[in-house]
Amino acid sequence: MGYFLGRGQSCALDSWRRNLAKLWNPIQMRKPKLYLETSVWNFCFADDALDRKLATLQFFEQIKQGTYDIFVSEVVFQEIAKASLEKRESLSLLLAKHQPEQLDVNEEVLHLANQYLVQGVLPARAKADSKHAAVATVHQLDALIS
Repeated sequence: MGYFLGRGQSCALDSWRRNLAKLWNPIQMRKPKLYLETSVWNFCFADDALDRKLATLQFFEQIKQGTYDIFVSEVVFQEIAKASLEKRESLSLLLAKHQPEQLDVNEEVLHLANQYLVQGVLPARAKADSKHAAVATVHQLDALIS
């Protein structure tokens, strides 16, 4: 038996659907697995790009709520190590707060990253970016967030 309602009307059916969704999800959706490259972490402190900063802070609120599983690699830490002391400390605290899982940069990752450069998928100057992309690909994540 279905309910046909006009615009703006609601009924107990809406409440029932919400409660059912909490108990049983027929698709059993899993949390998306996201690789967060260094610029994502940096945008939390981008006072010169307020729209990006606000969007990033909202994104991190979703992460805090458990909407996503997040990942990084040693490439993120290598890039952070090049920042000023103040920025390194801020970024390190942010990483510690959100505790992303750190993925390995293994031989398969390095080979794929090199292929991205050799094949022109990414420009030669984008060595770190090719590693970020390769880590996300090799470890079968759902998306690379940049």
